[in-house]
Amino acid sequence: MSDVSPSNAAISSTTPEQEKLNFTTKLAYGAGDMGPAITANILVFFLLYFFTNVAGLPAGLASLILAIGKISDAINDPITGILSDRTRSRWGRRLPWIFWGAIPFGILFYLQWIVPQFSSNEATNTWWLFGYYLLIAILFNLAYTVVNLPYTALTPELTQDYNERTSLNSFRFSFSLGGSILSLILAQVIFIAYPDDLIKQYLVLGLLCSVLSVLAIFWCVMVIQERGAQPILSSQLKKVGGILLGIIGVLSIGYGIIRIISFITQQLGGTGEELLISITAILFGLLITSFGLTLLFANPEPHLSNSSTVGEASQEETPPSLSFVEQLKIVFGNKPFLFVISIYLCSWLAVQLTATILIYFVVSWMGLSDAVFTTVALAVQGTALVMLFFWKAVSERLGKKAVYFMGMSLWIIAQGGLFFLQPGQITLMYVLAILAGFGVSVAYL
Repeated sequence: MSDVSPSNAAISSTTPEQEKLNFTTKLAYGAGDMGPAITANILVFFLLYFFTNVAGLPAGLASLILAIGKISDAINDPITGILSDRTRSRWGRRLPWIFWGAIPFGILFYLQWIVPQFSSNEATNTWWLFGYYLLIAILFNLAYTVVNLPYTALTPELTQDYNERTSLNSFRFSFSLGGSILSLILAQVIFIAYPDDLIKQYLVLGLLCSVLSVLAIFWCVMVIQERGAQPILSSQLKKVGGILLGIIGVLSIGYGIIRIISFITQQLGGTGEELLISITAILFGLLITSFGLTLLFANPEPHLSNSSTVGEASQEETPPSLSFVEQLKIVFGNKPFLFVISIYLCSWLAVQLTATILIYFVVSWMGLSDAVFTTVALAVQGTALVMLFFWKAVSERLGKKAVYFMGMSLWIIAQGGLFFLQPGQITLMYVLAILAGFGVSVAYL
């Protein structure tokens, strides 16, 4: 008599090598990181500047909002992670969090870019604004965690195959960088459309980025399926939804192209706002069409759809979790891990700090406009996207350690060059931005 239980047989029948994923699954998974990437990029480049130069908050209060928001994020992360691990639903452990968190995520992001008037007294109004933005910052960081943390834990839910996980991460980082660049292009067009209205600039930017981000998140959760769980949409609903979204997307693209032609011929006045409407229609059309086509051609993953007992059995065989103190002992006793995490922390701390104050450098020191700043940021991130493929090829020959030191050396040179840059040295500013992109790209490896 065999000792293998049915549930164990279900698990053993699928080896990691057999857990290949369809292209549509990888595409949808990658799209899930586009929303958080768009919002995070806009926040790091523009939020502090918005607080001080648009909302009128003192720099100290503005910085305090960002600091408290990040502290709350550090508290939210482990709590959300534990709750997500313990979630049991027909959709799995991760997708319910992402699905239900998407709309609050978009709304709270948009609310950060409103400048409400609470009082006619300037001092009183400042403190009310501080309280408002602090509350929204805490709530948004919670919503961001609810969406993004379960998303990052999705890969083992989709496949145990090492190469497939690597492929999933490649799709993820491509969408992440693409979303970051897209957000800056939108900012550039919006700043051109409303050059004399700072409040409207950021209000429109917040609205468009919110909608784009939520659409990208739903693109992910409506297509993929967790191991041993039911998909959110049935195959039939995916086909119907795909056709409808495809039609809407094509109409939006067509409308945008017509507006572009009208803009070029100046039949509609050729204003910056007309250009913004045209580009927005095309961008939304492309996103919705891609979403629709992915739904239309999505196929079930056999190793995920075999039986709901697969997930249950795997959970039953999971060894008891260690206590929090025991986990900390293991973490702090692992020196290689501490070195890696320290490098990661220092790298991204430098990148984030520079990104946050770069707009002040370009606008206040170099004497250039907000629209010019976005081209500088695009030079950095566009270079990072291109160089990511180059550094990946080099790392296969020399290893990631050598590539990291080469990239960071270029980053240090670019950072040092900023100290000596003088107003009027525009060409050199762009050279340093491109050089910085060489360094930033290694942080994604």
